[in-house]
Amino acid sequence: MNAIRIGLEDPTVKLYLTFLKYILPIIKVVPALLSLPHSWACVERLFSQYNLNKNKLRNRLSPEVLEGLLASKEYVKLHKTSNGDIEITSDMKKKFNSNMYNMKNW
Repeated sequence: MNAIRIGLEDPTVKLYLTFLKYILPIIKVVPALLSLPHSWACVERLFSQYNLNKNKLRNRLSPEVLEGLLASKEYVKLHKTSNGDIEITSDMKKKFNSNMYNMKNW
């Protein structure tokens, strides 16, 4: 059996090498570009909420506490009922005790 030898001058090999050189890097960048937000409104809202929570009166809040406040506000916004209440689950009640203020648990 004769083996087919393909050299670097073969048009198919040239096309493949061109693909690897020019097209493949673009394909790798496209998902990163598509993951960027089309507007910065969500980021601006987050900074606005951050500034509402951390002001001159409450300037010593740690980043962890601010993150907890923002997460709590988002949870309430997503889970409130038509009358404005949220359901308190038994898991939430278990976590609401004096240990929640213990810094070792953080």
